[in-house]
Amino acid sequence: MTDTLTGAFNRRSVYKILAQQIEITKKTKECFVLCYIDIDNLKIINDNYGHAEGDALISTVVDSLKNMIRASDYVFRMGGDEFLIVFPKVKLQDSQKLIERIRKTLNQQKVHEIVIDFSFGFSEYCFKDDLSPKALIEIADENMYKAKMEKKKRNGKITL
Repeated sequence: MTDTLTGAFNRRSVYKILAQQIEITKKTKECFVLCYIDIDNLKIINDNYGHAEGDALISTVVDSLKNMIRASDYVFRMGGDEFLIVFPKVKLQDSQKLIERIRKTLNQQKVHEIVIDFSFGFSEYCFKDDLSPKALIEIADENMYKAKMEKKKRNGKITL
């Protein structure tokens, strides 16, 4: 159920928990939000400083996520440097504000002079919606990818 490096839930558990959140949301007539995160510049860190430094970067990001989200939120490691956060009983705007605060906190830290950062995208499920867990993840992932490409265009320094 958990990733050995980060302690986050692993990819196998995400579909089960999302299905549960959908059922809860339908009963409570509320919403929940998914945030797909991709850590920026991990390849540069791994290639130039080694995978131990890359693992330290991943752990730093996940520790910050866990320290700043609510106890009722879920963090999943989807693979490599990609993570998913599920925010139950939350509106999209509130989740966006929290993710921006986490980014600002991480942006104050560096790994070998490279600022720690990540790209992210959201999807939202409200009780009236008819979206599968897979569709919700795909929407959030697609939005993250668009944001990453926009960031890359702006500063030309980010690597996938």
